[in-house]
Amino acid sequence: MTLQLGWFSTGRDEAARNLLMEIWKRKNIGQLDVEIPFVFSNREPGEGPGTKEGPEREMFYKLVNDLGIDLITLSHLKVEPVLRKMGLAETDDFATPSHALLEWRNAYGERVIEAIKAAGHSPEVCILAGYMLIWSPTECQTWDAINLHPALPWGPTGTWQEVIWKIMALDETEQGVMMHLVTPELDRGPPVAYCRFPLTGEGWDKLWAEDKERGTSWIMMNQGESNPLFRKIRAEGERRELPLIAHTVGELAEGRLEIRDKWPYMSGHKVERGADLSEIVEIELLGDGEG
Repeated sequence: MTLQLGWFSTGRDEAARNLLMEIWKRKNIGQLDVEIPFVFSNREPGEGPGTKEGPEREMFYKLVNDLGIDLITLSHLKVEPVLRKMGLAETDDFATPSHALLEWRNAYGERVIEAIKAAGHSPEVCILAGYMLIWSPTECQTWDAINLHPALPWGPTGTWQEVIWKIMALDETEQGVMMHLVTPELDRGPPVAYCRFPLTGEGWDKLWAEDKERGTSWIMMNQGESNPLFRKIRAEGERRELPLIAHTVGELAEGRLEIRDKWPYMSGHKVERGADLSEIVEIELLGDGEG
């Protein structure tokens, strides 16, 4: 039975378009038994025309319309703006929201649910693909959703930049990418699937040796993200993101991977650290001539 996939994206950059197109192409050639009945965005057409993200969003919305997908938008800036402003002012860390910010998240989440249901949609699984809001407890209770995090299930939390700096500081020997269940706690949901790759061997050892002489703190201050080791870790993670997302969706569509009571199961067995899809991801990269 075809998997009904809800798609959530703020549509702020080219990566948002590429990800949607990748899943759409695989669907059209029969690799994925899925439908994407709608795309939801937390910004609206015409918002922020003078900003860098404004034109990017318009291109994303045009793509959605060209593909014949139902575009549903609701600007988070227009829902309870006073409560949102209060909540943001009282919150130091988005992962631990103030009472007012949590109240606003639930208020906005309820409006999102209403809008999607009013359009006649009932997704089986949702994907947060460059969606720049943290889901509310209300949304998490209503639907199952998965999100990309640029680390292994047992790896660091934080933004992709923070993850890489932690990897370098700890002299880790492997890195990876995972899909995890969305919960109200930022990047803390149970891992659904992941892939891993080594940070040692040919092309790696020389970079590590150079950086160990200087130390991560010096590199952050003097080279930043232009550091060769930093850039290589990021590049190797990025090239695995699309295949991991696609194969995770594929496993869900085929029924081998399931979400039961807010926890992932693979072939009927509960998985604590998610399904390891490293082999199939690496095979795809080799097939593309990138391995």
